[in-house]
Amino acid sequence: MKNKLLASCKKVAFLIEKNLNSSLTGKEKIQLIIHTKMCKACAKYQSHSEDLHKDLENSNRQSKEKLSLDFKTKLIEKLKTNNNL
Repeated sequence: MKNKLLASCKKVAFLIEKNLNSSLTGKEKIQLIIHTKMCKACAKYQSHSEDLHKDLENSNRQSKEKLSLDFKTKLIEKLKTNNNL
């Protein structure tokens, strides 16, 4: 009988990505924790994935701020032109 708490590296890679974007079930959390405690490669993959996810979130925030600043600048220019300021 196969132990249902021990997951393959392929399954754990999926759980790592799923955990970054949504919630894991209790069983999935246990599988992830047990596997990454035993498998250095998956633990390293998890660390790198978390870092990449944070970097992408920060990049998206900065892009939105830049777009917002560009929009404000263009709006001010248009208002000046329309009001002859």
